[in-house]
Amino acid sequence: MKHLQLIMVAMISVLLTFSPSHGQELDEHLKLLKPLTRNNWVGKMPRFGEGATREVVWKVLWNGKAVQQTTNVKFLNSVTEAYFYWDFHKQEIGVFSITSNGNFFQAHVSGDGGKILIYGDITFPDKKLKFRNTFELTEEGKLLDKWFTLQDGQWKPGHTFELSATKE
Repeated sequence: MKHLQLIMVAMISVLLTFSPSHGQELDEHLKLLKPLTRNNWVGKMPRFGEGATREVVWKVLWNGKAVQQTTNVKFLNSVTEAYFYWDFHKQEIGVFSITSNGNFFQAHVSGDGGKILIYGDITFPDKKLKFRNTFELTEEGKLLDKWFTLQDGQWKPGHTFELSATKE
């Protein structure tokens, strides 16, 4: 029986070693996102009530040529998938995101004074807006996620979430 267990552990180890996201190096153009891919992140969403949390996971995909961001808010039954890639035409990181409620955005990503800035257009069922979203790692190891939309010619704050790193 122990022999069978050892064989199973060895097989699982080999499969994990060759899994699509294990040990992949990010493409040089996507290195800006590397700090986000080292952890999974969880944060409270107090404006939606007690127990509402936001879980965000970034995975390196396709031999380091893309990063997948999955955001899950179970309390709202909401899932968002985003794919970051190198946009050869704009010479910037591009991203496309779609949410289970039908909202989607096409955007670009740049470094902005120690922050990661995502900017572009988001489409809701009833309107389309310009947006900015920043991610900033704090000295305490937290990840600040801040959202803004351009309305009436001014950048108006939306959500601000503080996320903590969890084990993968």
